[in-house]
Amino acid sequence: MVLHRPVELAALIVQVKSAQISLSGKATNQEQTCPVVKNALSTKASYNAPRYYRRLRAGEVVVTRDEAWKLAEHWIAAWNAHDLDLILAQYEDAIELTSPVAAQLLGTADGKVIGKANLKAYFRRGLEAYPELHFRLTDLLLGVSSVVLYYTNQKGIHTAEFMELSANGKVARVVANYSAPKA
Repeated sequence: MVLHRPVELAALIVQVKSAQISLSGKATNQEQTCPVVKNALSTKASYNAPRYYRRLRAGEVVVTRDEAWKLAEHWIAAWNAHDLDLILAQYEDAIELTSPVAAQLLGTADGKVIGKANLKAYFRRGLEAYPELHFRLTDLLLGVSSVVLYYTNQKGIHTAEFMELSANGKVARVVANYSAPKA
């Protein structure tokens, strides 16, 4: 079964969850007759995968509400602790971040930071430039393989960061957006 639309994927998740497959991967006879459950069992789908995602098939990632909140809380805690290693542990090596703050701090027009080494240098510079940096999570928006963290910083500026997750459950791409008060 190849899913082409988010609605189909959402329907699959609901059907599989409603089938209440046990952690051992066994389903009752009635559940096994459901084509969605049968497909999930035959593809050896993992509904108890580590990190912040669920894998339906190789490369397909579905983020649950609880896992998304766990990612958001860990992300906020790492930043508030100013722990660079803990912050970076949540990102892929081939991370791509786009942010107007990156454009400002790095003096680049596109605000892009590509690769974990460059991200580390950018985050270090940001922590040095803003030693009072502190985030307060306001809300979390959930996508299929992404989340949007909506938070407020120490200056009261609202920020929304779109984070796309890789098949490993780490952040692969970020697009940061900041509030723009009317003049």
